[in-house]
Amino acid sequence: MQVTLIELATSIALLSILALIAIKLKLIDKSGVISALLIGSLILFFGGWKWLLLMFSFLLVAGLATKYKYNLKFKLGVAESKGGVRAWKNVIGNGGVATIFAIAEGTLGGGSFFGGFL
Repeated sequence: MQVTLIELATSIALLSILALIAIKLKLIDKSGVISALLIGSLILFFGGWKWLLLMFSFLLVAGLATKYKYNLKFKLGVAESKGGVRAWKNVIGNGGVATIFAIAEGTLGGGSFFGGFL
């Protein structure tokens, strides 16, 4: 499913607003935001809104799970580094393969790549 350039521009604006909120909540740093905007745009363009919504849901749930009882996790020595703030390596590590599957779906079609995206 491909989107129009207007939808892509709208999504980039929406992703930018969400990125600012994520920075404010200390879920992601600036390098992570740049990577997330790139990955999010590719996923939207090649996979569509459903794929982008799933990726955003993952970011939100993972970020909130990291922050949940962070001090206890820190005391136990199992907390994420940098206070749980995601950087570009986290974004690429968690979203890179999904992006490849979205691009494959957008270019080859057939609906067979969604399972790999998940």
